[in-house]
Amino acid sequence: MKVYIGIILALILSCDAGNGQGDLTVEEKAYLFRVLSVNKVLNRTMNNYINYHGPMVYQMKTTADSLGADTIKTKRVDYDSICKLISQDTALVTIEWAKICGESLGLKSELATQLAYWKLENMLSEELKSSGEESDVYNSYLTEVGANVISRMTIAKNGLQQLSPEYWELIDPNISLDDKKFRLQKAGLNVDQRRKVIEGISRTNSKFVKNLTVEYLQLMGVPPEEVSDVRLICAGDGGGAAGLLFQSIKGDKSKQFGEGLYNYQLTIDDLIKGDKNYLQAKENRQHVVATREPKFRYQLLGDGRITGLHLSLWDCSYEFQSTVVIKCNGESYLLFADKEMGELSPDSAFGSGKTYYKLMADLESSINELEEGLYGKRGFQYWVDFYTKKLEETKLNLKKSEYKLNAARYGQAKKVNKPVRKENKKRASKRDKLMGLYGEMAHYKTEKEKAQIALAEAEEKLQIFQMRLFEMKENIGHIVHESSGFGGVYIFDDGSVFNANAQDFIFKDSTSKDEFSVQLMAIGPTAVTARVDEVLLHTAVYSGSRVNTNFEMFTFTLDNQFEANATTFEKLKISVGDKYRLIKFLKHLVDNRYPELNGHVLGAGVGAFQEGRVMKSEDSTLFSTYGKLLKGGKRNQPIFRSKRASLIEIGLAGELVKFSITTFTDEVREIPSSSLYVAKSLKKAHPNATSNEIISAVRSKYVLDRMVGYLNNIASKNFSEKEQNKISQVLTEFKEQVQVKCL
Repeated sequence: MKVYIGIILALILSCDAGNGQGDLTVEEKAYLFRVLSVNKVLNRTMNNYINYHGPMVYQMKTTADSLGADTIKTKRVDYDSICKLISQDTALVTIEWAKICGESLGLKSELATQLAYWKLENMLSEELKSSGEESDVYNSYLTEVGANVISRMTIAKNGLQQLSPEYWELIDPNISLDDKKFRLQKAGLNVDQRRKVIEGISRTNSKFVKNLTVEYLQLMGVPPEEVSDVRLICAGDGGGAAGLLFQSIKGDKSKQFGEGLYNYQLTIDDLIKGDKNYLQAKENRQHVVATREPKFRYQLLGDGRITGLHLSLWDCSYEFQSTVVIKCNGESYLLFADKEMGELSPDSAFGSGKTYYKLMADLESSINELEEGLYGKRGFQYWVDFYTKKLEETKLNLKKSEYKLNAARYGQAKKVNKPVRKENKKRASKRDKLMGLYGEMAHYKTEKEKAQIALAEAEEKLQIFQMRLFEMKENIGHIVHESSGFGGVYIFDDGSVFNANAQDFIFKDSTSKDEFSVQLMAIGPTAVTARVDEVLLHTAVYSGSRVNTNFEMFTFTLDNQFEANATTFEKLKISVGDKYRLIKFLKHLVDNRYPELNGHVLGAGVGAFQEGRVMKSEDSTLFSTYGKLLKGGKRNQPIFRSKRASLIEIGLAGELVKFSITTFTDEVREIPSSSLYVAKSLKKAHPNATSNEIISAVRSKYVLDRMVGYLNNIASKNFSEKEQNKISQVLTEFKEQVQVKCL
């Protein structure tokens, strides 16, 4: 028996091997922890799958007030230091890799892409610092870059053209687009060459990231063909964003982690007078410009496969609401960013700040004001016409005055009998009037020229505004689908779905292979602002599945909630998908006129794994024997933690709604002292129950209390006050009537 037990324990202690996580390096595990802690979408959906057992490390941040005085000090988690600790001792973090592997393909693609960008950044940074022989992977990278840039920037190596070492600074993963443009200009490349080189480096980075993403997805059990396209789109002016995971390079706060890997859409344009490089440019004022509203094209999967599109903002503006437009066959689906959550939703009220629609409305208002200023009662055109008329009148008066003055001047000899003094006075008066008319003529001419300049500038401005408004309307599209949402899932009027819980868009069409586009809009204070903050959007096209919006029976498990000798837990861990199913369950209660809950709350005792789920164990001898050997820290092994689970079943039983909770324990028979009173009561009702069954029953009662509280909480966020009261009443009645039993 002891030998047999030893074999079991050996298998238990090696349970991580082969589940994917065992294939990660210690550095990758540390960064995985950082990703799941900092990435907003992944943290919200997967934070239940990671536990850090080491010391928290903080760094102080000082914020200046409006007067510039250092008044506010806040502490933030120092993830760099924590990742270093984890790299030295991976036992400090527990990552439930199997549950991560069970998440939606869109979320897994995002996690894999985060790891891929980190790995590429690390590889490039280390190779650029190294003075030794380049690795095979780096040589492959340099060759790929060499194929994507102009020939004068390459050298021959091993029969292939590689990027020349003198240009390696351009592939530094932590320099901004502005830095790249400056260095290429300094190297003597013309504007078109500069654009081609930057785009070539971006293509290389995107290719390597996609390949690395596929490798990480394979560790999660995802076949390569399941994800067809992965990109990181950046919209803005190229001035730099907050860095991947909002981190800067340690020791150099001016460099943001990974910003050299961003994928911009570039064009060539003229510098404007307000640009910081305008004066230095002198004669040649053309430059490479990062598009503020880049549009990238993709393809539906077709052949009966449902196309899923995962969208996740990795950085967004804290003042203005970034917007994403998905277009297919001339029809648009709009998603709006929430600056607090960093997530997207079809509900424009989901976020805050100035929106794309508000910018369009402001622009239309400005156009109306310009048209009034141009062509209104006292507009620029009125003053041009006014001074033109005044000039014509003055010219006519000037001719008349000149004629009268000449008549007075040359007619004096014929009128010798008239007093000379009187005649001189008349001529002086006519001369003064003539001079006054000349003055008026100059004044009207100047004012007309001013009005003409103002008119031309206003007409040019009006044309720019009208073109911009037309462009913005084209960006939005002429056929915009409306949606209605419930529980974070929005159904568009054509049947397409956006699951805000997972940030996944699901196309209705599963037959065609039509092209579709994703356009990311970075906006500023006005529609024609020259420079705007960067916005980063991760996209992944994958083989998706339909979102079921109807209530149906479902089962989920609360794993690892209870510590070995506890009958309470700190945090109720419920996945985003299970939360949505629970909201549908509550909606079913609301929609039924006289809803009634029916079910049980059971303590099942020791659990055992059968067919991939925890069930009541029938083998008490073996478990009892090696259960005594496992005390203290050994009971934290995954095989034991996962047995301390609660199984929750919700569904229909005829006209009744079923709500059942069954809890299991691991093998060790210990009744926590804090639960002795409740345990005695249960023991009296079930004299033949084992201590494990008593403990599991106590835990089931606790889970019921926590679940009722949780359901009331999510009801307060998704239902009206009247509906909340109905839900609360049904849950309270069930809680008071149901009996806690031992199985």
